[in-house]
Amino acid sequence: MPILSAFGAARIISGSTQSSQPLTVSFLLVAGGGGSGGASISTRTGGGGGGGEVLETLNQAASTGVAYDIGVGVGGTASSTTPATNGGDSFYRSSVNATARGGGKGGQAYATSNGYNGGTGGTGGGGYGAGTAGGVTSGSTGYAGGAGFTDASTGRPQGAAGGGAGGPPTVGSGVLSSYYVNGGAGKTSAITGLTYGGGGAGYSGTASAGGGVLSNGVDGRGGGAGGRIGSGNTNGFTGGSGVVVLKIPQQYTATFSGGVTSSVTTSAGFKIYTVTVAGAGQTVTFS
Repeated sequence: MPILSAFGAARIISGSTQSSQPLTVSFLLVAGGGGSGGASISTRTGGGGGGGEVLETLNQAASTGVAYDIGVGVGGTASSTTPATNGGDSFYRSSVNATARGGGKGGQAYATSNGYNGGTGGTGGGGYGAGTAGGVTSGSTGYAGGAGFTDASTGRPQGAAGGGAGGPPTVGSGVLSSYYVNGGAGKTSAITGLTYGGGGAGYSGTASAGGGVLSNGVDGRGGGAGGRIGSGNTNGFTGGSGVVVLKIPQQYTATFSGGVTSSVTTSAGFKIYTVTVAGAGQTVTFS
């Protein structure tokens, strides 16, 4: 005789009895990291991009047969002649309509001491020279970037680091001990165990959790790009793309609309879907 579950139902599968389990979705949203500021002279470094905001919700109720909107934010772009851009938003629109905001852009570095501000987003980008720090969009959970500064040892304006999803930028060592040049910390996911959304480094700084150091942010980790040093209007770097992770009980299946790029693994009775590409109008449906 089938044994009723706590929910008063039993499911017969291939001659055996399997208790029904309600559909719940644990989801991780990582937005795209901000692009970093470029440079027009070899003694200047642009501001680092902010890491993408990271949001996570565990065991949210969901329904089968309902198409939920889903999107993955791309990394912010960079240019030698125009400001960098913020990272793109990632979202899973169910009953809570969750959206992780893209990281703020880093300030552009030019030959003068004029300030170019960091961008405001899910985290803030680092400013350049006399530029202000990028702030955090109202309601977002990330951290602001650092303000641009003049290096006391050289008298040259430089770019600061971007904020992270899990912490603000931190000061450097030695002569940089008063300036926020190290990218902000990322945030660790309970679903994957990985850390995402680190801020990009500023002048002579460091980064973690996908943030770049004189390089692009890491794709799939939402890292902010590191500030660029160069000459002749050198491009900044590109922020790392975000990701969406969905974890559901193994007896259910997620089906995505055309154009979505995803992979799936199975662990301890759950399916874990990792979505790396999903744009406007694309969906996931559970069955």
